[in-house]
Amino acid sequence: GAPALEGGGLVPLSATAGQLWSHLGLGWRDIGSGFMGVADPFAYLLAVLGSVTFWDPSFSIVLLYLVAVPLAALSAWFLAARFSVRPWAPTIAAIGWAASPPFLVSLGGGQLGAVIAHILLPSLILATIGAARSWAMAAVAALLFAAVAASAPVIVPALVVIVLAWMLVRPTGIHRIVFVLVPAAALFAPLVW
Repeated sequence: GAPALEGGGLVPLSATAGQLWSHLGLGWRDIGSGFMGVADPFAYLLAVLGSVTFWDPSFSIVLLYLVAVPLAALSAWFLAARFSVRPWAPTIAAIGWAASPPFLVSLGGGQLGAVIAHILLPSLILATIGAARSWAMAAVAALLFAAVAASAPVIVPALVVIVLAWMLVRPTGIHRIVFVLVPAAALFAPLVW
C-alpha cells in the first residue's frame, strides 16, 4: 500500500508525469547553489518509468521493487538458457543472479540505478548477441544499452569494450552492432558538451 519508497538513494518522484518530463533538457538544476545545465541521462529513464504509473509516478518505483528479484532471475534465466543444453543450469544461473550480494545490497540501499542495471544486463547481453543478425535485436540492444548506461554510467567503458570485441568476432554484422552504441551516445552527448 505504500505510494512511494524513501531511504538510501530513493526519494519520491515528482507528483505528476508532466513534472517528470519537465525536468528534461536544458534548464535550471537545483544542485548546490544551482546552475543552468542539461538533465542527467538517468532523468530520462525516470521520466519513462514514472509515466508507466502516470497517476502516481512514484508508485512505479514501488512496483519495480516488488518485481525486481523475479525480473532479475528471469532475465538471467533467458541468457543462461541461450547457452545451456542442461535444463537445470539456467535455473541455477537465475537464482545466483537474483540472489547476488551486490544486487541485494543495492535493493536494500535504495540504489535504483544499480537495481535497474542489474535487471537489464542479462537482457542486454542476449540482445547484443542477436544484434549481429537482426536489426530488430540491434534496436532492442541499443535501447537496453542506453538504459543501462543511464542507470550505471560507471560500467559504460566495460560495456563499450564488450560491444567492440563483439564487432571483431562478428565482422559481418558490424553495421548493426555499432548501432547499439548510438542511442546511449546521443543520450550522453548534451551532458558531455
